[in-house]
Amino acid sequence: MWRAFRYHLGTVAKGSFIITLKCLAFLNQNAYTATAINSTNFCTSARDALGILVENALRVATINSLGDFALFLGKVLVVSCTAFVGVLTLNYQRDYTVWVLPLFIVCLFAFLVAHCFLSVFEVVVDVLFLCFAIDSKYNDGSSGREYYMDKDLWCEFVEGSRKGGRYNPGDGDNREMKPMVVNTAY
Repeated sequence: MWRAFRYHLGTVAKGSFIITLKCLAFLNQNAYTATAINSTNFCTSARDALGILVENALRVATINSLGDFALFLGKVLVVSCTAFVGVLTLNYQRDYTVWVLPLFIVCLFAFLVAHCFLSVFEVVVDVLFLCFAIDSKYNDGSSGREYYMDKDLWCEFVEGSRKGGRYNPGDGDNREMKPMVVNTAY
């Protein structure tokens, strides 16, 4: 914790300022992830994360589409189950003549709670995807350049990355941490 305050307090302040302005929210999340991975400042991490996401634009679109659909189904399931239990519960309560309004309020709160919990899931999926993209860019599964991810689980995705020519076998052993995107123009 002391290291974060001593070395990255400016990064946290700058990132918080940008988040406060409510622009580039998706980029901020990935920039913080890149800061955690590479221990670079916020702007460098944002540039690196953007480069990785642009290289994997089709995968980003696929993951976001499928993820948003899964989150929508999760919210619908939670609200539907809550409404079903509410109808069963309020149906036997003869004291309530108007039970639609309390049921609607309960369903609204169920949706809000489901949204909060599933938003955490969405962030985790985005972070794991960025880690996957970095791993598939810098590693090829050979000796000395092993993947950090499970090979059986991600075999199909990695094969597509290798065919795209996103790594260079002559870069050394790649065991040290380095920036995600190499910037040649200074």
